[in-house]
Amino acid sequence: MAVGTGLPNLKGKAGDVKIYGERLFEFPGIGSLNPVDARRALVAPAERAGVRFGERAVDGILGRSQGYPCFLREWGFGVWNAAQGSVISREAVELAGIAVQRKLDDSFFGVCMGRLTPQERQYLREWRTWGLGPIGRVRLRKL
Repeated sequence: MAVGTGLPNLKGKAGDVKIYGERLFEFPGIGSLNPVDARRALVAPAERAGVRFGERAVDGILGRSQGYPCFLREWGFGVWNAAQGSVISREAVELAGIAVQRKLDDSFFGVCMGRLTPQERQYLREWRTWGLGPIGRVRLRKL
């Protein structure tokens, strides 16, 4: 009792202290890259390998990925494998589209779906029947 005397806010302050596990790791948020950096992240590695992206291909990938690094990586990998020759065209982007979307659905979105409670999954099933509305890019095919 004597130790806590004179410290009326000790209990409130103790709740603000991070536990050991929280101090070990930091999880910085990773948002979208700005358009210049997103373009560079996609184009520069290909150029080092002697491959060039056509402008329409880059625009197509940037539009689909919204500059998210994970999505850029998947689109870059997909079109690299779909491309013919040393120039990646818009046609390669279209050709790779289904495979890239499937991979994102299974890996990236699959992890998110796996964390949902049964009630949250049911809610999304119901939501899917209402139509996708303003967030039409969301894919809910594997509920």
